[in-house]
Amino acid sequence: MAKAVTSDKFQLKNVRLAFLTIDEPQFFNPASPGPGEKKKYRLTALLDPSVPAHAEQIAQIKKLAGSIVVKQFDGKKPKGLETCFGDGNELDKVYDGFKDMFYVKLATADRFPVVGRRKGADGKFAPLRPTDKEWPYAGSFGNVSGTLWGQDSHGRKAINGNLLAIQFVKDGAAFGRPPADADSEFDALPDGEGESAFDEPAGKDDEDIPF
Repeated sequence: MAKAVTSDKFQLKNVRLAFLTIDEPQFFNPASPGPGEKKKYRLTALLDPSVPAHAEQIAQIKKLAGSIVVKQFDGKKPKGLETCFGDGNELDKVYDGFKDMFYVKLATADRFPVVGRRKGADGKFAPLRPTDKEWPYAGSFGNVSGTLWGQDSHGRKAINGNLLAIQFVKDGAAFGRPPADADSEFDALPDGEGESAFDEPAGKDDEDIPF
């Protein structure tokens, strides 16, 4: 088993965040964890290749990955090498927000700092809690620091991402189905309407319903 090679630290700035499990660590597949698998905190960072600053960060990720190939795999990219990054259009399913984006998956089994935009009077960041307004969520924007590391063990050859820290930058449209708007779903009810609806005896039509 080859010793894992770790890249220099990088920072992804003003990226959109997706698939966050940062409140509590979880198995990759909670219903069927792998043998000896550790619970981890996870997120996916989305970068827009059409934005010059993001294009530079994407180039940095690829350069760091290339360095790992040189050191971990003797300069030759292994057949079937798995990577924690890629083109969102090439996934088996194009998830919400992934179209035309470059993604980087990061994870860690260790606790890590999650901070907001500003430092306190002491010049230091106060760690955020899940109940805080600036706690990152899927669809929000953040700065993320991490490293890449090469895996050549347990029958797997891969370049993985290690999560080091997150900073909330700004709100964004949350991924997934938006919550229903009660004002558009229902009408106001006059006093007394519907209060005794479930007290009425079932009619013949009700008895014919098979379930």
